[in-house]
Amino acid sequence: MKKLLLLLLAFCVIPVTHVFAADAVSFSVDNIECKNNRLIEVNVNAQCGKKLSAALFEFSFDKNILEFRGVKTPDGSMTEYNENTSGVKLSYLCTYGAEISASSTIFKLKFKSIGEGRTDIAYNVSDCVDTDIRQMTIGSCAAGSVTVTSKAKDTGSASAKTRSQTGKTTSGSKSGKKSSSSSTAEKTTNGATGDSSSYKDLGNVNDVIQKDFDKATPIIILCASIVIGVAFIGFLVYKIVSSRKEKTKQDKDNKIE
Repeated sequence: MKKLLLLLLAFCVIPVTHVFAADAVSFSVDNIECKNNRLIEVNVNAQCGKKLSAALFEFSFDKNILEFRGVKTPDGSMTEYNENTSGVKLSYLCTYGAEISASSTIFKLKFKSIGEGRTDIAYNVSDCVDTDIRQMTIGSCAAGSVTVTSKAKDTGSASAKTRSQTGKTTSGSKSGKKSSSSSTAEKTTNGATGDSSSYKDLGNVNDVIQKDFDKATPIIILCASIVIGVAFIGFLVYKIVSSRKEKTKQDKDNKIE
């Protein structure tokens, strides 16, 4: 009789336990590895037989390693958050309820890695509500982590860069010697000391002036020709007028006589 009662009790307990487990909502945060000074997104996941409509979260992490940059949510859901000294407080809301039967990502935390090391992303969850506006039982809450490492050095690129710099240095040395000797020659020719570039620039200015003068020479000649022609014509007109005046005066004198 006792064995029968125990067997019936066992059959009664098992279904109740199964239903309770199906109604509980579990959460998890992904583990991420990244280089320093990078923007990253960390998935926050949920799983339950019912749809999740709302929940409150409080995340904590090392702010010397991660800098919080915001939250990314899928269509149909939204979040409100407020930073504090240890992390971020966040409220989640999904109008039609998030389908989380297969462990879905409900939102993403956005960070920038600012220091090397490893930090856990721990959190507390409360006030979970389903689409029937009923309180949901909270199951497990698995924390995540972010590991930030230094930037990897590209030895191939570094070697190529070194070779390139060596080539530039050698070329610069050769050109430096050549320019130095050329500079000395220019200084000796001009019979003065100073920056060779000054003499070179002065020579360029003289060349430009000479070219401008060569271009202006035909114009100057043409203008001079015009002036001479006008002066000559003026002289002829003056002589003709003077001669006519002289003739008129003589004619008057002859009439008087």
